[in-house]
Amino acid sequence: MPRKNLTDRTVANLHPLINGQVDYYDAKNPRFGIRISYNGARTWFVFDVDPQTGKRRRIKLGRYPEMTLADARSAALDHKHALTVEKRDPVAERKAQQEALTFNGLIDIYIDQHAKPKKRSWKEDQRILSKYFTRWDGHRADSVTRPEVVAALQDIKKNHGGVMANRALAVLRKTFNYAMRNGYLDENPASLVDRPAKEMPRDRVYSDAEIKALWNAFDQMGVQGAVLKLCLLTAQRLNEVRGMRSGEITDDVWALPAVRTKASRVNVVPLSALAQRVIDQTLVPDNTYVFTSPRGPGQAGNGRPVTVGSKDRLRARKLSGVEDFSPHDLRRTFRTAVAPLGFDRYVGERVLGHVLQGVEPIYDRFDYLEQKRGLLEAWGRHVEGVIGEAGKVVQMVPKASA
Repeated sequence: MPRKNLTDRTVANLHPLINGQVDYYDAKNPRFGIRISYNGARTWFVFDVDPQTGKRRRIKLGRYPEMTLADARSAALDHKHALTVEKRDPVAERKAQQEALTFNGLIDIYIDQHAKPKKRSWKEDQRILSKYFTRWDGHRADSVTRPEVVAALQDIKKNHGGVMANRALAVLRKTFNYAMRNGYLDENPASLVDRPAKEMPRDRVYSDAEIKALWNAFDQMGVQGAVLKLCLLTAQRLNEVRGMRSGEITDDVWALPAVRTKASRVNVVPLSALAQRVIDQTLVPDNTYVFTSPRGPGQAGNGRPVTVGSKDRLRARKLSGVEDFSPHDLRRTFRTAVAPLGFDRYVGERVLGHVLQGVEPIYDRFDYLEQKRGLLEAWGRHVEGVIGEAGKVVQMVPKASA
């Protein structure tokens, strides 16, 4: 029973055994300590006496580093206070809470307490949990087993594809991890489960002939097609484009606010002449959104942005003949064209809104507005040449960097 003066540095430097596990007890509080398993998992614990049986028991407090040493000490003191002063048993209370917690309730806790406050994509997490794991509706959350998780993921892979199965595993694992960190559950049945499918990063770039075919397809797709056109011309993400607000546009500049970008940073995007024409042909005066969801035949909506989903991707594939079309490939196509257009890759990265590595983002406050304008105008003219007369592609010569 090794004892140590547990400090932040001591805990960080403790190493697991090759096999089995080892408990380190705090020299200042011998009932408090940390267990290190062979796989590297580190769990805080405290010993007490069961009020019902009089037997000594070991209580898990939480995982390190999610629970810090200071938090673990505080949790141990709270546990002792509840037993000795308040005369109640937190272990029995937690057991009763876990027995009453259903899987549906667990989803609600994760979404309301964690996903909504911290993730912009919380609706997608909610959709995945509610759609793909209905087999556990009404079941106790602590009754879900690892084999059941594996079986559910294999069904998702079979019916919805390997990528979706991987996404479902990631969300499920986060849900159970949150429940463990906050005392709702003691185990995570999704931990140590292998990803159902191997994913290869997409490297799809469209040829000029495919760009022309896609543009012609977008012409037949109404407001959804206009969104995809602007994705191509501005190289911004689908959700950023479809959520474009008229108030974000000033003259020929679209200022994407930080709350709507993946990097949580403002991205100023100059609009080429062709991009402005797409907007002008779509925007309804006095509407909040540029691309609005139709309320009825011939009537534009003002309450929410248009949705561009899987059915629209399938329609674009059918109309264009580009069988593997994906909106995100439009960004990659633009990025690949930056060098042939004669522009520096850093200008392309700034157009895409990528966060640069190292100290450059801190010290380089120059926003490259004119360089981005030159690149996007050149790209717009390139696309205009592609969708017009084949072989007569006009490119602008980039301005010299300041």
